[in-house]
Amino acid sequence: MKAKQFLTVTALTVFGTLSIAHAAVSPEEAKQLGSTLTWFGAEAGASADGSIPAYTGGLTTPPPGLKKGSSDYPDPYADEKPLYTVTPANMAQYADKLTEGQKTLLKKYADYRLDIYPTHRTFAAPKSVQDYTLKNATHCGTTDGGISADFKTCFGGIPYPIPKTGYEAIWNYLMRPQPAARRVRTTAYVSNGGRATLAGDSTTQMELPYYDPNKTQLDSTIYFRAKLNTMGPPRSAGEQLLQKIHVNPMVEPQQVWQYLPGQRRVRQAPELSFDTPSPQSGGLINMDQNEVFQGSPERYDMKLVGRKEMFIPANNYKFMKDAQHCAAANLVHDKFLNPECVRWELRRVVIVDATLKAGKRHSVPHRVFYLAEDGYTNAMSDDYDASGALYRAVYNFFFMFSEVPIPVAGPYVSYDFSKGSYVAVGTVADSPDFGLVEPLQERDWSSDALAGSGIR
Repeated sequence: MKAKQFLTVTALTVFGTLSIAHAAVSPEEAKQLGSTLTWFGAEAGASADGSIPAYTGGLTTPPPGLKKGSSDYPDPYADEKPLYTVTPANMAQYADKLTEGQKTLLKKYADYRLDIYPTHRTFAAPKSVQDYTLKNATHCGTTDGGISADFKTCFGGIPYPIPKTGYEAIWNYLMRPQPAARRVRTTAYVSNGGRATLAGDSTTQMELPYYDPNKTQLDSTIYFRAKLNTMGPPRSAGEQLLQKIHVNPMVEPQQVWQYLPGQRRVRQAPELSFDTPSPQSGGLINMDQNEVFQGSPERYDMKLVGRKEMFIPANNYKFMKDAQHCAAANLVHDKFLNPECVRWELRRVVIVDATLKAGKRHSVPHRVFYLAEDGYTNAMSDDYDASGALYRAVYNFFFMFSEVPIPVAGPYVSYDFSKGSYVAVGTVADSPDFGLVEPLQERDWSSDALAGSGIR
């Protein structure tokens, strides 16, 4: 595993001609960045009561005891204790800081709780990301009524540090700074009877060509791509997926190829998108619910609601390999993730309300997203069914990999209230392959390469 400075993008070319739906902010408005707003667009100052501190640059110093290149990442806040705990008994006191999903879990389970720790604004990124983000503020627009990102003139950083629409805020989350990374993800499915089973065991390599250090411009419209190799359970071993997502989904839909060892062939699988259940999720996560939201926003009208202080999972180093107490066996409880292992902090979030467009279909017609304003690194969502009932609640965790520095996505969990079940994806970083890696060669991203690496 190499932790290299991975963002040195200097130009971007995107093919295709689309009409601009929303232009970038004015130079005058952009002057807020680096003053009242951070360089990435969050409120720079502390909250009124000081519980959310002012931003001071994030976590850029590796914690003591870190071995260079190791996936055993020490918890820099291991000695901290919760400031207070939200329980079913006192949840009314904190109602304005809780999502509907959190409230439902507290009402449903008498032993569920949220331990609230001191807030640490740890988000950081290389200087190149900062520079390009500041430039993007006055250059990046959107097309197709805001649905598509217009990256002909923006690159290498958060595209819309002062978002004006819900689509721009969602694109900030989709395009959050991430390195090329390989992740071993063990997925646990927990039934409404409390029985945990292995839903999936896989290795995934994910890359954002938008941040590729080996290029000075993009030669396609692909902003995200991933290769997944399934190792378990035995019935699924050897299955593989190749996924490519574009910045202009109305022109170039998401591409997915699937290798099935029983058939010994690769087939294109366009149905693996939107509300199709994600493989290895036990049916509790749709493709576009992976990591809270992934893919095209085209089926929703997305309204930017505003900012609010809420409890959000953050700095969850307890999930790492060295935190044996919170390894998968003790993390996955019969009804929810072990509250002792989940760290919540009071953070400002950007709220986006997504409702299904007229004439479109989706099993989740209404979703409310809560995006961490510090770098858009993690998120939560409340997802509603056609009757208006809360259907699922999804939470994405992250931690700062300060060796670079850059945030790395950790596990995510989906609670399905209609079934009384939940699924936890990537419960522990249990392999030396976890972490930052060199980007793959272009030839490795072809469907032929997927077929060539197929086994069984």
